[in-house]
Amino acid sequence: MRGFFYKDRKTLYMILSIVLLSVFSLTIVYAALNTVLNITGNAEVVASNWDIHLDNVQLASGSVTSTAPTITNKTTASFQTTLTNPGDFYEFTIDVVNSGTIDAVIDSIEKTALTEPQSKYLNYIVEYQNGQSISTKQLVEKNSYVRLKVKVEYRKDLTASDLPKTTETLTLSFTVKYVQSDDSSNNTTVENNGNLIRVISGTGTKTSDEVCIGNECFYVISSDDNTVTMLAKYNLYVGGEYYNTKWTAYGDEATGKQDSTMLGYVKGNSTSKGGTHFSNASYWYNGGLKTEYGVGYPTYVYDSNSTLYTYVENYKLYLSALGVIPIEARLITLEELEGLGCSSSKYSCSGAPSWVYVTSYWSGTALSSDRVWYVYSHGPLSYEYNYSYSNSFGCRPVIVIDKKQIIGNKKIIEFEIEERTYQAEEGMTWGEWSESLYDVDDEYWFYGDGIGNRTDDDSMPFLGAIMDQPDCDETGEICGLGRIISPNEIIEANRTYYLG
Repeated sequence: MRGFFYKDRKTLYMILSIVLLSVFSLTIVYAALNTVLNITGNAEVVASNWDIHLDNVQLASGSVTSTAPTITNKTTASFQTTLTNPGDFYEFTIDVVNSGTIDAVIDSIEKTALTEPQSKYLNYIVEYQNGQSISTKQLVEKNSYVRLKVKVEYRKDLTASDLPKTTETLTLSFTVKYVQSDDSSNNTTVENNGNLIRVISGTGTKTSDEVCIGNECFYVISSDDNTVTMLAKYNLYVGGEYYNTKWTAYGDEATGKQDSTMLGYVKGNSTSKGGTHFSNASYWYNGGLKTEYGVGYPTYVYDSNSTLYTYVENYKLYLSALGVIPIEARLITLEELEGLGCSSSKYSCSGAPSWVYVTSYWSGTALSSDRVWYVYSHGPLSYEYNYSYSNSFGCRPVIVIDKKQIIGNKKIIEFEIEERTYQAEEGMTWGEWSESLYDVDDEYWFYGDGIGNRTDDDSMPFLGAIMDQPDCDETGEICGLGRIISPNEIIEANRTYYLG
């Protein structure tokens, strides 16, 4: 971690970065492989699947207004902010993810200590999110992660003599080096280890929330009491590449995993990557629609007869090997697309969230004996080409997983503020909720003795406090403002709250 601070009229200006080094030993020859080195061409390294990286930066509620930290090359997280008043702080969490097949252990830690004068006006903390100290011999097991907390705070317990007398530049550093675990009994685990399911945005259960399983990320289509249905963020690296009127199948380089370059047809591009045909024949048709596929069109026809079936099933096995076993893996339905905002009558997905049409891909729903619906990356919903067309459309799986794998055994309730629906865990207080991901836009925070509606205007930081139901007479026509909700009150399910 490196940083610079400048003092001007009691203002601390800061630039901070985290550097993560990855080192591992081959079975025969020792190799110190820093993840910033180009190791793509080394077959031994690729086969070993050593992958330690940073991911999922989350800015803490209450931090000074600033941009969120950014990750570069998967090994460096950096941010820039200003601390103006005593008590100001900048805090975020970040995950150290082991997506490989080898357990990793901390070999060494280097941290620049604050000098005695610096420690009088600045707190600088790097630890695990649960408060546990970072130390050597701590494991990050394969297919798991640990979450770190980084906090820099302008101390409140200051006297005038504690402040720097002149402008100075302060450099901080924090480097943690991971090596291949030697299976030593001296290695220790970290209490906040978890499987690779990570909620990137929202709560992980509402439409458009982003959830990742290792490096494989998904957008939530829908959820019910028991399951969450999600669409892959990108197409799989399968099929082939179309260029200059020629389609060429991929070879061993095709990983079968999601790949951000496998976008299928992209308007204006001469090359289409990751395209594949839906099937070799219209297997659902034999002089008429086969009875096992329904009684009329449109109808869902994706099954083991589709060319895409092998890709999807192999992908399901890959996720299962990570420790997350999908209940179901398949292609998206026309009904799901329309539920997200696509229109089959207008042949468009422009009314859906943009992630729905970030790639060109097949659905699993047939329109007729030889046409299957597909989505274009620039928005159209179409069926112009038949099932055998390989050039433009990729394989973008849908998975269904147990909801408990995202939320644990917590019971989720819903409530409204004004006319907007929110979620919370049963028994959660308003103070806990405002500090959690359930406050999806980080919109609410402490408002005197209550919870207020945040604004971006420093001169008017709140729009109003959250109130209970207004006091009304028996006819319901005359209502007062009601009572301000305090942070330690428990949120009630199926209740409507108001802004006073």
